[in-house]
Amino acid sequence: MGWWKFLFKQGNTLPLLMLLFGFTGCSNSKSKSEVTTDGFQIKTANPNLRNSFRQAKLISDSLARIVIAPEKLGNFYCRYHFEYYDEQRYENDSINKMPLNYDFTYYLLTEGDTIGRATVSLDNTLCLNYIDVDDFIGLRYILDGKFSVDKRKALSIGKQFGVDLNSTRARATAEFVTSSVRRYDDEHMVLNDIPALIRLAEKDDLTFYWVVENHCNGCMTLKINAETKVVYDNHRYMFVY
Repeated sequence: MGWWKFLFKQGNTLPLLMLLFGFTGCSNSKSKSEVTTDGFQIKTANPNLRNSFRQAKLISDSLARIVIAPEKLGNFYCRYHFEYYDEQRYENDSINKMPLNYDFTYYLLTEGDTIGRATVSLDNTLCLNYIDVDDFIGLRYILDGKFSVDKRKALSIGKQFGVDLNSTRARATAEFVTSSVRRYDDEHMVLNDIPALIRLAEKDDLTFYWVVENHCNGCMTLKINAETKVVYDNHRYMFVY
């Protein structure tokens, strides 16, 4: 995951409910391209919790649309989990109390395969904790065809450097990652204008790369720059038991 997580503090929070109402039409759109491919259901008998979750999902989708463009949200599958003080709950778990946070993770699907992800996190008052803007930007660039290395090419390059594409020990994987060479403290990240955040992030020195590997002891892992095809940080895992 990249370094850019834009945080919103109490008192400096984006008016998310206004954003929610502004994008409600998109959420109810008949266009499949404007909604994620998943079907969301929450296991709870608590109507307040069900309504809070529904609003959180609408807000999260609205923020994702701003970063990746409304017509591209249909390329993503969304998973969620609930965070509590002492545990996490997931889609198939029954929920009976309000969580501390709602975390929605968007997975980009291409040719039936997942190649990258980005997260939106909201607290139980529907205020934004953070949004992985840099990761969303990288995934949008993939959809725009801006990179010379796709997943298939990344795996092919990985094979040349020792990644076993036919391994029975650990399946060969290629995950797309966005990172920034700069890290911002909380005060720099307290901003209210999401489009301005996107422009700021795009001007930052973002690096887009693939992590290709067999995740097993003695197996190869490496990174491939998605723009230049340069291979770096290639080494073999050495697990310590």
